[in-house]
This record gives sequence, C-alpha cells and structure tokens, in this order.
Amino acid sequence: MGLGTEQTPVWLVVLVWSVLGLSVWSTASVGAQAQLTFNCAAALAVAGDRRLDKSTLTIAHWNVEWLFLSKWDKRWSSYEEAMAHLKLVAGVMKALNVDVWHLAEVEDCSVLGKLIDAIGDSTYKPYMVRGTDTATGQNVALLTRVDPVVNLTRTEARAAYPVLGNNCGSTSVSGTSAVSKHLITRLHPQNFPPFVVVGAHLLAFPDEASRCRQREAQALVLQGVIASHVQAGLNVVCMGDFNDWDLQVPDVKSSRPISRALSFLKDVIPEKEEDEAVTYELVNVAQNVAQSTRFTAYYNP
Repeated sequence: MGLGTEQTPVWLVVLVWSVLGLSVWSTASVGAQAQLTFNCAAALAVAGDRRLDKSTLTIAHWNVEWLFLSKWDKRWSSYEEAMAHLKLVAGVMKALNVDVWHLAEVEDCSVLGKLIDAIGDSTYKPYMVRGTDTATGQNVALLTRVDPVVNLTRTEARAAYPVLGNNCGSTSVSGTSAVSKHLITRLHPQNFPPFVVVGAHLLAFPDEASRCRQREAQALVLQGVIASHVQAGLNVVCMGDFNDWDLQVPDVKSSRPISRALSFLKDVIPEKEEDEAVTYELVNVAQNVAQSTRFTAYYNP
C-alpha cells in the first residue's frame, strides 16, 4: 500500500498475514542456543532513506511465524528446518519488495541480520526493541529502507479488564494487561510527511472470552499511545497482528469480532457524550480492498 503526499491522513494498517550484510551469527553457535542480541533499537545519527524510487512508499506487516535461529526448538525440529523457514520468508519478502516491513514473531536482532543476508538486499536495516513475552520469546521488529529518526521505544502502561460494556462472553477472568510485544518510533521518508509507527502483536484466539477481555485492555494501552501522537498533530501508522476482526471492515467470510479491540484502535479519542456519532481518527486501509479479497489467516489449534 502507498501513503499519499496530499493531506496525508492518519492511517491504521491492518495487514495480518500468516503465510507459510548485518548478521551477528556464528556457525559455531548452531544448535548451541546462542546468546540473543537486542542491540538494534537505536536510531542512526543520520537517518538514511535507501529507496530507489523516492516518489512511492510501501509498508506492510507480516507475521513470519517463529523466525527463530537460536532457540529454534521452540517451534522447529532442527536448526536446518528453522533456516529453511527463514529462507522461505526471505524469498517472499524479496519478491514483494516492500520498503518498510513490520514483522511479528521474530527472535532477536541477529535473526534480522540473517534475514537480510538471505534476502540479499543491503538497503534494508533491522530495528527491534525487546518485548516482555518471556513465555514465547517472540518480538516485533522493523526491516526497513527508511531509518527511524528516533530510537525505538515501548510503553509499560497497563489497562484494567474487563472493560466496561464488553461482549466477550462468560468468564470471570479480570486483572490488568500490558502489550508485551510492540514498538513505537517515527519515520520521515523523503517526499513524505513524517509519521509515527506503532507496531504490535496482540493476544491470540479472537473467539475466546478470557483473551477477548485481555486483548481489549491491550488495545486501550495502544489507544493511549496513538491518541497522544494524534493530539500532537502527527500522522500515525498502527500495524501488526491484532488477532481480531473489524466489525466495520469485515473479511471475506464476514467474521464478527466479540471484542472491540479494532474499534478502540480506530476511535482513539472517544466521544464525550454517549449519543455522539463515532468519529474514527484512524482508518482501516483494508476498506480499500474488495471484501472478496480480504482474507484472514486464522490459527485454530
């Protein structure tokens, strides 16, 4: 997808795909559970823009499904199988030739370096801020030709659940939730206005009541992040694997969400009065795609 240069709107990017030169990897570490590296969150002193065509900008999200090479046994039967998966991912990314990739389920910075090697394109640079999902070890990351102009950061804010008015179904679960896998930064491509990137991977299982409650709380955390930037007059691109459907922009099967996560991410400055018409500050760009081609990758173990 492209971002227009005339009165650029604030975008919400919902591209949840689950398809099946800078390396810090040593062959001596294969199978030996190498130490993970998380040293790629800092912006460069001079942000580069390595797009060959500065008149267009393409952005995409992809859940690359357990892109792990150190602790490969979390998902794969061998290092070789994990490496074969990485090469498959690299082949798709090379073919699509996107300028700014947001990736979910990435292990660490060294894997991003290995991915760049496999793509064979030195115009990409890796960026990641370590998340807090200790159960899976998964993180979100950027692989981009347009360098961030500020360091990648994250928020440790939490929101309480259940959220008032929820329709999640029967469950007694309650508490607070943070967003364990997310990043926040800002890009300023040549010939385009600057924009904030909020990338995230929310809790899975869209039709489970307990996860619905927690995912709504996660969405409220991101809502606060996005709102602060929107109120400051900045454009925002929010993208990632939200593990949910959009009631206003249905997929090919007209799947209906039980949570309001996507609504919270679009309506980031809620109306003051209950009878006020809802005004969405962010829009789901999937609305620009025919419903017949809005496919959803739904993992149901």
